[in-house]
Amino acid sequence: MWLINTSNLKLEYVEHLGNFGYAVLSHTWRGDSEPSHQDFKFQSSTGDIAHERFAKIRKTCELASEQRIPYAWVDTCCIDKTSSAELTEAINSMFKWYQEAAVCYVYLSDLEEDDGRDIHDVLKLTKYKWFRRGWTLQELIASRHIQFYDRSWKRRGDKASLRQTLYAITKIDEEVLADSSLLPTIPVARRMSWAAKRQTTREEDLAYCLFGIFNVHLPLIYGEGTRAFIRLQEAIAQDNNDLSLFAWTAHDERFVGLKYRGLMAESPREFKRCSHIKSALGPAWQNDEYTITNKGIRLTATVIESEIDGMKDYLLGLQCYDGRNQLASGQHNPVFIRLVRTPTGYARHAAGLALVSPDGMASTKPLSLYVAKSISERESRTLESNLSQPFQLTLVKSLPDAYGAEFYHACPHHLWDKRSWSFMTDGSKHFTGVLRLCLWGALKQKSRMHFSNYCKCALKPKVGEEPAPPGSLVFYNDTHEWHWPHFFILLGLHDGGGSSHRPWLSVHDTSSEDGKTISTLLSHQQNRGIGVVMESIRAIYLPRRIMTWEETFTPRKEKRAHVQPGATKTDEKSSKDIMSEFGMHVRVQVMAEGDGQHPRYRLEVSVKSTGEWKVLE
Repeated sequence: MWLINTSNLKLEYVEHLGNFGYAVLSHTWRGDSEPSHQDFKFQSSTGDIAHERFAKIRKTCELASEQRIPYAWVDTCCIDKTSSAELTEAINSMFKWYQEAAVCYVYLSDLEEDDGRDIHDVLKLTKYKWFRRGWTLQELIASRHIQFYDRSWKRRGDKASLRQTLYAITKIDEEVLADSSLLPTIPVARRMSWAAKRQTTREEDLAYCLFGIFNVHLPLIYGEGTRAFIRLQEAIAQDNNDLSLFAWTAHDERFVGLKYRGLMAESPREFKRCSHIKSALGPAWQNDEYTITNKGIRLTATVIESEIDGMKDYLLGLQCYDGRNQLASGQHNPVFIRLVRTPTGYARHAAGLALVSPDGMASTKPLSLYVAKSISERESRTLESNLSQPFQLTLVKSLPDAYGAEFYHACPHHLWDKRSWSFMTDGSKHFTGVLRLCLWGALKQKSRMHFSNYCKCALKPKVGEEPAPPGSLVFYNDTHEWHWPHFFILLGLHDGGGSSHRPWLSVHDTSSEDGKTISTLLSHQQNRGIGVVMESIRAIYLPRRIMTWEETFTPRKEKRAHVQPGATKTDEKSSKDIMSEFGMHVRVQVMAEGDGQHPRYRLEVSVKSTGEWKVLE
């Protein structure tokens, strides 16, 4: 660390600061007119630093000498910016250097000489450059003792006496202004908000000037642009699981109109509405975990189902609240952000915040989510187009009690959103999906007919998928069993020759040869990958595509291999007659909706009863 000896105005390099008392200067630069390390080193060696360019350095050393401080540090000349290693060390150490300084002199070059007005009023009424610069933020927070000087170098106040005024201008908590060691107790979003209205000459410096405030140490890569702020957020996330890091709102005109974003902000400006964010965590709360992966940000958190613009989405709680919005009960509305399912995980939906009443919060189980870290403007537009082309499923049932029909085992699983009952096609003409439709039902009986939930499932669930479907309720007597059928419904898109794609359909009983072929192919997911499996199914059944399929079913009779425990003798003829009198009519159809630019696809399945529902005496 280079220091200026205040007695002879010479630069000296020191390894350890513990043995040296030094003062620091905090100021705003005047472009290229500030003396560099090389300039000052050369001029001080000749004893010629009378030029106006060196005025702030001379005055800093003069004040330090008067206060019996042997050394001074000025950022313009005490950092050799021609050395990338020294510049990186300086920026990563600057917060500490200001913390350990004996005093910090703040020079307000645009503060006029004392005209008799109260300094508190003067500072509040005028937007001085020093309060708008990025680098001066950490200098204000880190320095224990600050003396403020006007343009004529007349002292106008100190940090302790002006603390309330400084809070009014900067919104930095007074406790933090008094003791910078309290910084970790302040939510990340609120700390970010302090820099929301500040500016730097270099875009990257908007991130670099915040290193000390978040106790982050990173290499400098000038030229990386907004990537610097992403790296800062990644570094914060590695050591801090404060979800308020994601409590920003879109600010830049380029992003306000984007429907989808990643979890990370583009700049501190997007935190300008977070100055009142407070942590909702108490002794009974558990902090949700999140980590940075190459698939995005993985969160283990609870979500609440929601809907916006007619589209299903999810609310992710950030474990914080806005201190300004207190309810009559004394509680606060927790802050949430909206997420939407995508083919690769989740993305942020609408870059705003949602406040949810504690009374309206539905309890949900913790989920493991992968959310995109950052989404470019082009990626957002593409995602918006692709997500606007779902394959929506509808199941209409007109059945008596104890009978039912449900979808199970949607594949590919990562494209299926069970909450909105839709597949994400990603706008691809190669999309192919598989569903299993299960039918079941039981005769209302008084004593003689026995039934159970026995079923051999042709498709076993994979880890992370839905549980196995309920079996076709099996009716049996001494010699036979009756089963309701299960079906594979294949659906997809193909090139229709126009601007949009056309849907197709194929339906197969799971016990048929085609059903067994499909079941075998699906069992190869783990070894061959779901993409290869879907392409194989598509190659076989796309040529046999249809748009509508319907059929009426009664339970299938099979000879029993052994007697079920607890079975009772039943007259086979009467059982068979009654079972054949009741059936289910299934109709499946696919259709395209919307226009060529915004197509949507729909699979409609209707199941209704046929015949008379009887009671077996």
